[in-house]
Amino acid sequence: MDTFGNSRAQYLSRDTEECRALAMRASGSISEQTSQAAVTGGLLGAASGAAIGSIAGGSRSSAGRGAALGGVTGAMASGARASAQTEAEFQRAFRNCLRQRGHNVIN
Repeated sequence: MDTFGNSRAQYLSRDTEECRALAMRASGSISEQTSQAAVTGGLLGAASGAAIGSIAGGSRSSAGRGAALGGVTGAMASGARASAQTEAEFQRAFRNCLRQRGHNVIN
């Protein structure tokens, strides 16, 4: 924040805390969003991995290994993507809130 020439500079601390709380509610919990995405990604990855393993290997053990690998890969990728999206939503909401309260947000 740039407080130079800002008539609301004395409210920056209070507004920062209030905007942080509002942005958290607006963007959702990072851990909650990441967990949900990881579960969904893991399930989809496991199903895809099992299908590919079964086709490529032709046996149940190949399908099992494919499911395990696909599940882990899908969970990690989906979780990371959801975490980044949630963080970006938080930052956007936080900056907008401070700007609406009359503060000069640099980044």
